[in-house]
Amino acid sequence: MVYCVAFSPNGQTLAVGDSGDYVSLWDPATKKQTATLSEGNPVNSVAFSPNGQTLAVGDSGGYIGLWHAAGERRTATLSEGSAVLGVAFSPNGKSIAVGDVGGDVGLWDTASRRRTATLSEGSTVGSVAFSPNGRTLAAGDNAGDVGLWDPARSQRTGTLSEGSAVLGIAFSPSGQTVAAGADGGDVGLWDTASGQRTAALPEGSAVLSVAFSPNGHTLAVGDNYGEVGLWDTANEERTAALFADSGFDTVAFSPNGQTLAVGDYDGDLGLWKTTGGRRPAAFALGSTVVSVAFSPNGQTLAGADDEGHVGLWDTVSERRIATLSEGNQVNSVAFSPNGHTLAVGDDGGDVGLWDMASEKRVTTLSEGTLVNSVAFSPNGQTLAAGEQGGDVGLWNTASGKRIATLSEGSTVNSVAFSPNGQTLALGENSGTIVLVDEIVWNWNFTSLKLLLCGEVGTNMTKAQWLANVPDQPYQKTCPTSQ
Repeated sequence: MVYCVAFSPNGQTLAVGDSGDYVSLWDPATKKQTATLSEGNPVNSVAFSPNGQTLAVGDSGGYIGLWHAAGERRTATLSEGSAVLGVAFSPNGKSIAVGDVGGDVGLWDTASRRRTATLSEGSTVGSVAFSPNGRTLAAGDNAGDVGLWDPARSQRTGTLSEGSAVLGIAFSPSGQTVAAGADGGDVGLWDTASGQRTAALPEGSAVLSVAFSPNGHTLAVGDNYGEVGLWDTANEERTAALFADSGFDTVAFSPNGQTLAVGDYDGDLGLWKTTGGRRPAAFALGSTVVSVAFSPNGQTLAGADDEGHVGLWDTVSERRIATLSEGNQVNSVAFSPNGHTLAVGDDGGDVGLWDMASEKRVTTLSEGTLVNSVAFSPNGQTLAAGEQGGDVGLWNTASGKRIATLSEGSTVNSVAFSPNGQTLALGENSGTIVLVDEIVWNWNFTSLKLLLCGEVGTNMTKAQWLANVPDQPYQKTCPTSQ
């Protein structure tokens, strides 16, 4: 039986919790299962952190497992004390709210892994949700109430009385409305400012899960009779219904709002198109797919597996057009902004640069230790490679030369450039996200200058500068040197 589902923030991973103690991770693009996490107890709730790097798993044993989503490793275990029914990250990712069968909501600090507060709801808490600004926490309980709490002061600021057990709650994207799905078959819409119920949507049977679309215009309501009602939140009308043979235990929208994931009592996970009500794919809980990437024009999909292969697929014909053999298990793939090059990071410590026209490997960048993540800068002139050893290598894609090394000290699992290319984000195994501003372009003189002076011993020549950063004006890397 599927108990819960959640999309990662980028929409590239779907987590599915079931009654068999497992959480399966799926790639919605390839419709393949990429990993299985063993929690040890039946899983009641799953939630991704805002940066997508951590998956929180609440189980019947009273524990919350914190898993590194990319590395599929359990990094911490929080002990709530009684069966956990709901988990939610605060918008800044610094706190986790945990609703339990004992009637409490535990607030946990994600950095220290310590419980910072206990909110006593009084009745079994089946669902928890933070408002978009993080200033309000909603807790739905079996008594039919939704408690509104100020998590900073640990004080209850209001109570919304639904009348029957609240099994699912969700904030609208604007934070102005709370949807509360109740055992009595209604979904109450509540104004968070006034605390007044503004509407009641009659679903007809016990509501198990609710979710707003990203634009807030549609509310999906899953019930125990095998229907998912799609409601227009402005007109308060049911515009469509999706049907299955058994009850829907959980629903979740993809980030673009075009797909709805639905888990049912039979253990199936269906992906539905929200506009046409079609079910184009279904997963029933091959070689594991570890990374996927679309080319910039969307016509090619690269899918890497754990046997060292990268398959290239034509997204229009849905046919496999080529297979690239990297030689080691592949952990990350990324297309260059112009789509001409595919970077492939592998377990052997190499990053292969493949020419898409000839389907040949043209360059190998040697990182030295397992490469977890690769990313091109927006102009395509720099490649960042995060590795298990704790370093991030910065490479000039034209010359194939390493231009800098950032020593983080903790395994780097993810790297990403900001759209303007001025910031590089590093996701570490320690749970820290490091933002490095204008890393190559301004040389970040507080760090890279010392690194280059130590390695080179003198200023880079104008010729060296031109070879590595031709688009930037020349600057001295060791100002005190002649």
